[in-house]
Amino acid sequence: MSVSRRAILKGAVTAGAVATLPARAFAARAHGVAIYDSRIAEARAFAAQARRSGRVLIDLAREESQGWSTLRALPVNLRSVTGLTGWSDWVSVRGLLEERGLRLVDENAVQAPVSGKAHLFGWSMARRG
Repeated sequence: MSVSRRAILKGAVTAGAVATLPARAFAARAHGVAIYDSRIAEARAFAAQARRSGRVLIDLAREESQGWSTLRALPVNLRSVTGLTGWSDWVSVRGLLEERGLRLVDENAVQAPVSGKAHLFGWSMARRG
């Protein structure tokens, strides 16, 4: 059996990604998660503020190409999630988070004068009790 350079590199990348999951899961439990869409200017500003507060960031623009793998891997004991997303993404994310025991705390339509995005929503979910 021969091992190609590609197989070695693929294994190294996979191992590196797996090694970061426990650290991300711990950070998500400690400070919460912020979900945004980097294709929207207002959401990028939201993400910058969330990063400064220590939240783990999840970019839906990247998640779409990865089958929402990061969202699906979030720990089940997650305490809180905030987001600034379009309506259709919000509906999908909300279902995933409800499956993990989180409930809606706040939801507001947000004006988007920079991007001109219609149907932009700011929201938060948290574990009750």
